[in-house]
Amino acid sequence: MRNAFTVLELVFVIVIIGILSAIALPKFAKTSEMAYDSKAKNTVASVRSVIATERQKMILRGSTDDINYTFLGDAFANVLSMGVKKCNTTGCGGWETTDTTNASPVFTYHSPSGTDVKFKLENNKLVCKESATICKQFDN
Repeated sequence: MRNAFTVLELVFVIVIIGILSAIALPKFAKTSEMAYDSKAKNTVASVRSVIATERQKMILRGSTDDINYTFLGDAFANVLSMGVKKCNTTGCGGWETTDTTNASPVFTYHSPSGTDVKFKLENNKLVCKESATICKQFDN
């Protein structure tokens, strides 16, 4: 009767655990990045919804003015119940606002994967200003 595992059995188990770890760890890292990108998509959808609603309210009041940076605020702080993460470096998973003095500010999303996606407020719409491939990935 055996009371212990052989060295060969232990090595075999360690190799299997190593292989499973090598497969699982990159998947977990990618999941975090996908969560940030999903949050960015939801932010864009929410802001677009608010812009459309506010535009309709303005039309009903008889105003034809464009929605501008003052309405949206820095990192959408004026239109969302809670603002979004602000950052100004590539890969931080947050938003940066530039051209705030302009009526059409630029909102840049710095994806954790290193992709920067620019959105611009044009004609009361938040428009993706990148290539079709990137816009399809980050745009709703």
